[in-house]
Order: sequence, then structure tokens, then C-alpha cells
Amino acid sequence: MTYVESEFLELKREMTSDLAKEIVAFANTKGGKIIIGVEDSGDVVGVDDAKKICEGLSSYIKDTINPDISSMISIYVEDFFENEIVVIDVLRGISRPYYLAKKGLHPNGVFVRLGNTSVPTSEFAIRQMLLETEGVNFEDVISFNQDLHFAYATKFLAEYGLKLNRVSKRTLGLLTSEETYTNLALMISDECPDTLKIAIFSNDSTMEILDRKEFSGSVFKQLEDGYNYLEMSIKTRGTYDGLRRIDTKDYDQLVLREALLNALIHKDYSVSASILIKIYSNKIEFVSMGGLVAGVSVDDILVGISKSRNKKLANIFYRIEFIESYGTGMKKIFENYKGFMDQPNIHITPGAFKLTLPNKNVKLKSIQYKIEPEKNDDLKFKEVDYEDERAEKVLQLLSDEGRLSRKEIQEKLGFKQTSCIMLLNKLEEQGHIKRMNKGKNTKYYVRKVDYA
Repeated sequence: MTYVESEFLELKREMTSDLAKEIVAFANTKGGKIIIGVEDSGDVVGVDDAKKICEGLSSYIKDTINPDISSMISIYVEDFFENEIVVIDVLRGISRPYYLAKKGLHPNGVFVRLGNTSVPTSEFAIRQMLLETEGVNFEDVISFNQDLHFAYATKFLAEYGLKLNRVSKRTLGLLTSEETYTNLALMISDECPDTLKIAIFSNDSTMEILDRKEFSGSVFKQLEDGYNYLEMSIKTRGTYDGLRRIDTKDYDQLVLREALLNALIHKDYSVSASILIKIYSNKIEFVSMGGLVAGVSVDDILVGISKSRNKKLANIFYRIEFIESYGTGMKKIFENYKGFMDQPNIHITPGAFKLTLPNKNVKLKSIQYKIEPEKNDDLKFKEVDYEDERAEKVLQLLSDEGRLSRKEIQEKLGFKQTSCIMLLNKLEEQGHIKRMNKGKNTKYYVRKVDYA
């Protein structure tokens, strides 16, 4: 009887230094068998002192392969006529990827079985194995890069009362029990490979970019740099109450803060792509990789239910009191827009999450409408900006036709009753229109404005 090497069988004349590579390859693929004491040709030659070889293999495997693979391996001796051979049965591992301890979690340390050969794999294949391993979150997986530094994170966290040392690194989940850095450590390290990109567009209909920035480094650095750039980029609108000037920013600080935190904390860091923030004249879009976590819907998010993709990263932000509790951020954003016609919008695809924030100060094109004269006053004109296209239509209609009832406005413009009532109430509150009479006889008209 002779043996033939295959996808599931590796033959060794004797125990060699590359034996660990073959074990790793089988454990990372579909499992297999290694027989020591058989020539490449398949002829059995046997080994000397098979028992001693078996005893040495246990410690050899433990010292050369990570993570611990001993439970996936069976080592025993078989008699083949007058010869003894050593058989190593390798099951497909449950903690893949397995790798050579001296090489680390890199392509030159991770092998898979391809035909009858064990070959190095790619970073992409390693990443897929990590994600396929049941019960493992990306932030808990060992980082490819173990040469990490935490200058920015250490300084940042210290400002908020959290010391970053070896003990806290293990407590927070940055270090494994084997003293290797996790992907969570990579996220907050100075070497974080992901970036944050912000672009300012000239208007809403073209893709002409007025300015763009890319922020790298620790997620804490991206948070601070990104927020500062947003603060600098958004505009402030000035209005007057008598002699007093009132400045109103396009977006409240709370909203920008929560939107940016949400993008950074819930991003799918297993996907190599930047967070994108696009600033237009009438809105800001926050786009991050990673759709909804399984079991969570948009409705769940809006009522404050959250299932974090990166629980340990979220926990760090919770520890430094950047988030009060999981799921409240999005609620705060929507509550901030209460009473506004334009509301934030969430758009989700299988691989991405987009949050759109409307500009609170945005006005559509300016129009001139007639001010109804009182007594012998001359006909005057007023130029006004409006938040909503529907508001513009109402004012133009009243300017052209004079006094109209709610029902007449509703029918002429094709509005629904509830939205028409809300719109008229808002225009009246803002001082753009007035009403005369009461009940069924109520009519609306454009108010007279006195000029200094």
C-alpha cells in the first residue's frame, strides 16, 4: 500500500521544521491528516521511536502555533507491517485563523491548503476568517499591526479622567490574555488605518468641491479634528430683535457632535473605507460603512434602542462620558429638529449608514410679494427667504389673490388638510401672514410690514 498526497493528506519522511505550517494550513481550511514516516512517493519507511516523536509533538505544536490548537488535533501511532508511522489528525479549527507564533497574524504566518500544497494566504482571506469565526467581534480580533502607539489616545483619555496603562488596556479590551493588541487597540492607536473625509460642495446640484480635508490617526483625533473643522465650516445667520443682533448657526453643536460620534462609534471597521461627511448649502450628510446591526430597525433607533457594533469602543466613550447611554444620540438629534418642517433622514443599505441633517437656516430662493396696503398707504414690497418650498407657494398665492381661506389655499395648492394647517400656523407665528375673522370665516393675508 502506498499513500498519495492530496488536499487532505500531507506526507513527511521525518519530522521537519515546516510541520507547523502544514498543521496551520489544515486547521484554517477543511482539516486533514499528516503522516510522518512516509516518502513523498508514498512509500512507507517508518520512524524511529514513534512514541518519543508523539511526546515531542505536543509541546512543539503548543510553542509554534497560535491560538491554542491542541483540542483540534489528535496524535497517535499506527503499525504498518514492520514499520511505525505517526499520524496527526487535524480538524478544521474553531478559532481561525491559526498562525505561526514567530511570524504573527500576517500572510507569511497564516497558511491554507490549496490542492496538495500549503500556501500563504492574503490579508483579505485572513480578515474573512476572522469574521467567519463564530462569536468573534472585529474589535476583539488580534490586530495585523502589533507595532502600535497611543500618544494621542493617552493624552485625550487622561483629559477625561481615564488613564491608559497596561492594566486598563486589558480591562478595556485593547490587549488579549496573550498580550497581543486587538483591533480595538488599532482603532484608538496613532496607527489607525481608517480616516475621516470632509468635503464642502459649492451647491446642491453640482459636484464642484470648494474645500476638502482628510483626518487620520486615532479615532479620538479624528473626532476632535473633524468636529473642529465642521464648526469652522458651518455658517452663522444673523437676525435682529430691535437693536440686538441674534446669531443662529446652521447646525446646533449638539447635533454635529452626536452625528459625528455616531459615525465613528458604529462604523464597520472591518471594511477598509473612510467615513464621509458632505457639506452642502442646505444639508450635511454623514456616511459610514456598516448597515444596521442584525435585529435592529430604523424604528428601534428612533425610540432609543441600540445594539452597538463596536461594544468596547462604545464603552470607552461611555467611560469618558461622551455618550450618556447607548441609543440616545439619534434621539437627541431628532428632538433637536422638533417643530422644523425639514427633518433629519436616515438611509440604510446593506453596507452603509447615511444620516442627513437639514440646514436650519436654509432658505429657498428669495421672492418679492406684495404687501396689502392699509387705508391710503402705498403698495409696498417685501423680500423674504423661506425654509420650505410650500411656504413660498402660500405667500405667492396670497400675494397674487389677496385674502383666502384655509380651504381655498388647500385646494388651489393641492395640500393635505393637516399639513396646510401646520404650515399656516407656522407662517403666522413667524409673522409672515395674518388672519381675519374666526371659525369658518377665517381668511389669511400677507401682513403689512412697516419700514424704518
